[in-house]
Amino acid sequence: MKRLQYEYAVSVRLKFSREELDHCIAVSGLHYDGVCQDASKCGGFLYGMKNVIEIDKADSVKWTLTARELDTLCKILECEHYVKGSTVRLHDDLVAVLREANREWRRRNDKANQTER
Repeated sequence: MKRLQYEYAVSVRLKFSREELDHCIAVSGLHYDGVCQDASKCGGFLYGMKNVIEIDKADSVKWTLTARELDTLCKILECEHYVKGSTVRLHDDLVAVLREANREWRRRNDKANQTER
């Protein structure tokens, strides 16, 4: 075995209002993909966020999403227009956050790997 390099994961802390979270959960439930549906089921990250907001009786929740969860949430919200009556639109803003996270991943990992060559 030979260690090739270090890689650093990027997570993003975001704040969601109750309305935004309810929107994400509704879209997740209507999604065609099982992974996207699972996000709002018991054990999923949207389910966890909902638990926090309900237990705390809060109007919003702050949550740290891994890059994978952020990517999944972007995929979920590609279908947000299927939720009738909702005026919430998060997809474009979250895609911008995902792009920033990807740039940060490249910046961190390129820098780390330059010193190891």
